[in-house]
Amino acid sequence: PTVENQINDENSLLMFVKKLIELHKSTPTLHAEADFNVLLADYPFVFERSDGDKKIFVAINPSKFKKEYMAEFEIGKVLLSQNANIEGNKVVLDGVSFVICER
Repeated sequence: PTVENQINDENSLLMFVKKLIELHKSTPTLHAEADFNVLLADYPFVFERSDGDKKIFVAINPSKFKKEYMAEFEIGKVLLSQNANIEGNKVVLDGVSFVICER
């Protein structure tokens, strides 16, 4: 793969990393100064970041198996995800997946 090929492909690894960097830069709640609270230290690994009144929900499934997480709160807008779906308050993560949402 070359940068020239990937820059023109919205689904390329290069473009994905650019989206992730931009999300981090534009979301202070994802910065190191924000509070960090682990909700589930297992598969999936689930945590939230908070900065004042704003909260971000993150679920990561590094395993190859499908995993689910039932949140005890309403999950907001999906900011970035890969191989994951939100069904009400349930997060469904296919193998090797993640989701970052507003809360």
